[in-house]
Amino acid sequence: MSNKVTYNSDLHCVMKNEDVKLSPLKENYRAVLYVAASDPNIWEQHPVRDRWKKDVYDLFFDTALDCNLAFVVHDTITGACIGSSRYRFHNTEDYAIEIGWTFLVVSHWGGKYNRAIKQLMIDNAHRYYTDVMLYIDANNIRSIRAAEKIGAVRLTDQDDPLYDTRTNYLSFL
Repeated sequence: MSNKVTYNSDLHCVMKNEDVKLSPLKENYRAVLYVAASDPNIWEQHPVRDRWKKDVYDLFFDTALDCNLAFVVHDTITGACIGSSRYRFHNTEDYAIEIGWTFLVVSHWGGKYNRAIKQLMIDNAHRYYTDVMLYIDANNIRSIRAAEKIGAVRLTDQDDPLYDTRTNYLSFL
């Protein structure tokens, strides 16, 4: 059996629970997702703090679209677009996948929505991959605390070739 991570197209699927619905990101979501992303307050702790600007957002959207593992998030009660998230392969030496680049509209902070998104993505990823990690900028204290609330454990292995003091990997093993 190979130790190489391979893309599993079943990973990029519609996921839904009582709080959120995640749908594979497609071009037709560009405008509605920009409405959600256009609040500067969302990005104040992210490494790219001006992502609310249309040209910077477009680069973020294009990158998400190109990765073919990104999702748009809707509130299941209202149907409103409330953010996005995506997967990325951690490396090609193990069976690890990352969840990151998540954002939510401010009205959905501090409640059940981040937990609902992450739980869907974690459960889905564990169907195909051994390790699931959250990729969070080290300065994004709000996201780190939210990840810890749902059981993530911070990785601190400085011998890992991907270790970067600017980034926290929080793991669900």
